[in-house]
Amino acid sequence: MAENQEIINATRDFVPRRDIVRVLGVAVGTEIIEIYGGHSANRLSETIAAAHRARKSALEYMNGHAAQMGADAVVGIRFDSIAVAQDYNDCQIIEYTAYGTAVVTVSQY
Repeated sequence: MAENQEIINATRDFVPRRDIVRVLGVAVGTEIIEIYGGHSANRLSETIAAAHRARKSALEYMNGHAAQMGADAVVGIRFDSIAVAQDYNDCQIIEYTAYGTAVVTVSQY
């Protein structure tokens, strides 16, 4: 894969108009964030924004892992999240994970 080439991402098990020629294994990216409690609408919008940033970051880490493996695409992408801990101040530590199968593809044309 070229140094600056973007990784193709697909939630399906294929990439349209490309053939998978090699399966490299599972690519994984994880981001961990702290979310502080509160029940105001402002706090909720902050929490949603933080979750969005964490998912995006996990996807970027997964793409980096795939690139290190020599992939040009990741198929079957899934996202998971889990609250790993909660303390007395209503602070949750949440882990966001993106994972999929790193593959090498070629154009069908």
